[in-house]
Amino acid sequence: MSKRRKICNGAGRAAQLMDLPDAALAHAAGYLALPSRTIFALAVEGQGEDLQKKILSNTKWTALDFSSVEKSLASRLTDDDIEQILLLIDAATNLKALNLAGCVNVTGVCLKMFRSSTELEQLDISLVGQHVRRFGCSYQPPNYTGRPPPGPRLSEAKVLPYLNSIILTGGTSLKLLVIPEKWCKDPGGDLCRFLRRYNAYLKRRGCTCSSCGERLREWERDVNYRSDFASYLGYHYNICYTCSKHFCNGCKSKKLKHCSATMRVHCTECAPRGA
Repeated sequence: MSKRRKICNGAGRAAQLMDLPDAALAHAAGYLALPSRTIFALAVEGQGEDLQKKILSNTKWTALDFSSVEKSLASRLTDDDIEQILLLIDAATNLKALNLAGCVNVTGVCLKMFRSSTELEQLDISLVGQHVRRFGCSYQPPNYTGRPPPGPRLSEAKVLPYLNSIILTGGTSLKLLVIPEKWCKDPGGDLCRFLRRYNAYLKRRGCTCSSCGERLREWERDVNYRSDFASYLGYHYNICYTCSKHFCNGCKSKKLKHCSATMRVHCTECAPRGA
């Protein structure tokens, strides 16, 4: 007989997590990172809406970054899972920033709730974390066999209609979009046409330098849409990829740092130590 003691309920059954009071579960969930908290809320769906509400309450759901989720779990999340999570937090109304890092199993259908969104400010569908080296930059996953890992399922055909609807909506808030490296390696005509529209949208939108306060000129708000510079396709030149602060050309040399491994730009406040 095992020396490990079992805690049993009155019926002689080993106690389970769901035997805890709702208040205890909600309190414990408060220590989880935000994406993990939403996944936990989704997992207890059968226990009633009241428990889900307690788990998700007292939180401003303005940003959701899946880079804090274990890769093995993030890679198993489907479009249905992500859509249910976004519905739980009323993302269409509340969310300002979404990063689907590690969610390589989604096709993009989960983004349909952001069609014509005027609230979303940052959308990172590169599927890698902010400071993670890309596979094309000598990154090798665990148990590397000499062959590239299976590519992500994110589909241009499914995602681009949602993105087009966002930038064609008057008064939209979108100011930073990060696309997958896979799309950049073999860009199709639809992607290049979208990036031209996105570039024109950014020029119309206008913004000021976060350092000197001067209004950025049109060409300082450019995003690269030229397919002959594929490695820089969709690249934002004058904005921090973490906090979305803009900087004019006169200030960016002191305020922004480019990382060639991740193909991102970070301001001095957001750049990782040693960068």
